[in-house]
Amino acid sequence: MTQWLRGRGRAVTGVEYAGALSAIQWLESEVNDAWRDLDAVLTPTLAQPPAKVGALRDDADPAADFAAQIDYTPWTSVANLTGRPAISLPLVRAEVDGVELPIGVMLTGIRGRDADLLALAAALEAAHPWPLLPPGLSAS
Repeated sequence: MTQWLRGRGRAVTGVEYAGALSAIQWLESEVNDAWRDLDAVLTPTLAQPPAKVGALRDDADPAADFAAQIDYTPWTSVANLTGRPAISLPLVRAEVDGVELPIGVMLTGIRGRDADLLALAAALEAAHPWPLLPPGLSAS
């Protein structure tokens, strides 16, 4: 996939690159306007329950592999593109194929206010901690 991404990057013209930067700046402006009065935004981390290792990987088709990753993590792009701090917390639990798994929730904060986001995340984790041992096991 790295080779595929490198090839795609090398094929981008200067005009296309400038257009992409402009689109990112527009997105940042839109997000700033929409989230102006919010300290944090809560979204799912993933679009579906945790996948088994290698489930999204497609070495034969890097474009399909990349598209699957984008579809699997649609909410992370906003934080990545706008430079906002974000954190995923395993605050929800769900049984998937007979196994209790963490389901992440993502908090996205205000640019430059990472400490506020970390404080909020710590408070949420303290209020809703993930069990240290699976059900039925003891520390003895």
